[in-house]
Amino acid sequence: MTTLQDLRPSNKPTTMSLLIDLGFDTSDWGNYSRGPRWAAANPKYCYEWGYEIPGEMAVLNLWVQNTDIRGDIVSQSNNFRADAAFWQANSRAADWGKRAERLDRIVSRAARQQLPVRVIFLDGEMRASRDPNASASKPKRRGLDPEVWRIASYDFATGQHTVVRGDAKGEYLDQFDLPPNSGPPEKYENTVYAFKRDRAVRMRALELADGACRKCGAPGFKMPNGRRYLETHHIIPLSEGGPDDITNVIAICPNDHKEAHFGANSLQMRDELLNIINNDRMD
Repeated sequence: MTTLQDLRPSNKPTTMSLLIDLGFDTSDWGNYSRGPRWAAANPKYCYEWGYEIPGEMAVLNLWVQNTDIRGDIVSQSNNFRADAAFWQANSRAADWGKRAERLDRIVSRAARQQLPVRVIFLDGEMRASRDPNASASKPKRRGLDPEVWRIASYDFATGQHTVVRGDAKGEYLDQFDLPPNSGPPEKYENTVYAFKRDRAVRMRALELADGACRKCGAPGFKMPNGRRYLETHHIIPLSEGGPDDITNVIAICPNDHKEAHFGANSLQMRDELLNIINNDRMD
């Protein structure tokens, strides 16, 4: 299992050198007062928090300390749009706000276009979050994570998003990991309450299904990115106190999922699905 120590960079190459390794055109970096020799220190580029090759790849500078590791799932959840609004409200940190705003746009485009994401991990003195008087962060180490990441979710209304380590090719996905769309054509206020679902539990349910509905055996259909689609279902609903763990979550096809919720035999199906889960525990 990956640990935080595994992700920590051990040295501090320049951001420019890491981008060159990824195929970025950095020819313009030397076009400033100190000349090409100091291209890697060009403040127009080296202080940015994100980079992109339009239509091909996004690169995010992320602090390794913010990484969440749950089982085999390595991820980060951030909201750079909210960060931008906070820092822009403080005149001394206006530049930080602009960088966060540009970073949010990069993540948004990567989400819309389902682009691969590369992560440059930073390690060192991270400034205090939401402190208007905070000093600038001081990265002591920097390194390119060898794995490809992906935007697992992006809320186009708020900017809240999660990036997950692994490109997901050949893996499974459910209704909560569908590629985000471009957002609604118009904005409106609507307050709803939803239960948070543990992604590690959902992924384990999909792995146990191995690409086929646990109820009827029908294979999940393939998405354009090659991933196999099934839907994860809480057998005893969260609203009824059902646990959000592998003893209550199962992967089934969309038809059986709808029947489990709305069918005349939904209670009978509940018992059948619980039996399948119980048999897993006995094997």
